Amino acid sequence: MHAPAGPALLAWLESTAFAAAMRQWLWLYPIVEIAHIAGIALAVGSIAMFDLRVLGLSRTLPVRALARHLLPWTWAGFAIVAATGAMMFTAHATEFWSNPAFAVKLALIGLA
Repeated sequence: MHAPAGPALLAWLESTAFAAAMRQWLWLYPIVEIAHIAGIALAVGSIAMFDLRVLGLSRTLPVRALARHLLPWTWAGFAIVAATGAMMFTAHATEFWSNPAFAVKLALIGLA
C-alpha cells in the first residue's frame, strides 16, 4: 500500500483523531496557539539578547559564554514552534495549504 500524497495526504491529516480534537475541543486549539506564540517569543527573545550583546551592550559578558547559555533556549523555542505549528496545521491542512499567505510564510521560514 502506498502512503497518501498531495491532497490525499492533507485530507488524511485532517481526518486523524488529533486533528478532529484540535477542531472540536473548545480550548485545545487556543492553548496550542498560545504555546506557539510563547515559542516564537522564546526564540526571538533569546536571539535579540544575543544580538544586543554583539552590538555592544553589556560588554562585561563574554560573547561565547552568552551564546552557550542562550543557544539551548533558542533551539527550545524553535522546537516548540515546529511542534505546535504542525499541530495547528493538522486541524486545517487543506485550507492552510491552499492559502497563498501560508505558502509565503513557509518560503520565508525556509529562507531563514
